[in-house]
Amino acid sequence: MYFNKTMVYSLSGTNGNSENYYTDIDKFGTYLLGEMDRKTGPLADRYSSFISNTFKQEIPSREIVLFEALMLGVFWNTYGGFAAGTGKLAGGFMLHTANLRRQGGIRRKYADVTRGIFAYRLLEKPENSNAFLFPDTTGLKKLILWMEATGEFHHEAKVFSRWLGFFESESRTYTFINICILRGIATWFKTESLLILGPYTDGVNGFLREAKKGMRFREYKISVIRQRIEYHLNMLGAFVYNSSMRNEFLNCREKVVLLPACMKARASHNCKSLHKDGSETCTGCTNECQVNRIRLLGLVHDFNVEIIGHSSEIMVNKKYGQSGTGIIGVACAATVIAGGLQLTDKGIAAQCVLLNHCGCRHWGKETVATSIDINELLFRAGVSKLPAAESFKRRKFEPEEIAA
Repeated sequence: MYFNKTMVYSLSGTNGNSENYYTDIDKFGTYLLGEMDRKTGPLADRYSSFISNTFKQEIPSREIVLFEALMLGVFWNTYGGFAAGTGKLAGGFMLHTANLRRQGGIRRKYADVTRGIFAYRLLEKPENSNAFLFPDTTGLKKLILWMEATGEFHHEAKVFSRWLGFFESESRTYTFINICILRGIATWFKTESLLILGPYTDGVNGFLREAKKGMRFREYKISVIRQRIEYHLNMLGAFVYNSSMRNEFLNCREKVVLLPACMKARASHNCKSLHKDGSETCTGCTNECQVNRIRLLGLVHDFNVEIIGHSSEIMVNKKYGQSGTGIIGVACAATVIAGGLQLTDKGIAAQCVLLNHCGCRHWGKETVATSIDINELLFRAGVSKLPAAESFKRRKFEPEEIAA
């Protein structure tokens, strides 16, 4: 079904359900944020002060600032070599096609073909993977430009642009030391996350080996070929943003659950959903479809359910930005943070739920209907008072399982 015949990732693990995952991510996320605060608290304080004084806007929550710092270190370690090795002409050309792609229509089709031919060759040359990106503001500018050129990290690049402004206000020595610290923390996170979240991402490395050969000329190759640490980072990010925006979301008058089309039990040509204003509405054509079951839950618990083909549709649909509307976004563990950043950029209170596994055409030769944990969805919607994991026996970590 998938390139390596296994699930790329699976929140269900070996026991067939995802209850243990939500227990693990709650405990791990709480532990990790505590450690991040201990290791980078002074940096977070200084950055928050800069945001308040420079942009005169509400300071991001403490946990979001800590997560952004970790994200910067992870991206630097993962993609810094490619950023250092990509020339200005190649980067500029790919940035142009990325901008064309966002315009849609015939420009998008042209951009997709062009990017399918050149993207991976120009932006992720294997010989550049170990190149050294010097930890200063010039290096950070190169990383941001590379991210924008991929067309996949636009919102993450926007976050890093704020950090660039912060570091430009500081001395070169301060910038050098702190970027080095963040890179070290990212390496530590890679080890820590593998211990706890690794059992849910066992299929990633095998998938990557096969995908690099089977997706040579696919325009979405960079978006799919994500390292295992990026899945773990997205899992942590979902926990962080859910915690940070929880109260604001619960105070929204209206709540909308956005489900990806990959959750539909029937192929698009057999699905009886109604298309309107850039989204689809389930009509309940089959009881086997989890989308239909969630629609029925929405009728009981007072939330609306819509189907969207791609997270980019959030940006073009004005109704998702209406005041007083909260969004529960559903996405896979490879891309959930990008969707969350889209919503926060629009000032939308949001919660997110991870797909139990990925199953769309981007991840396999055949598609398979995806699913989510219903208990987690109901908790995010404010129906239940406790996280889904609380209703089950929590697994206790032994001290040696989480290194300090």
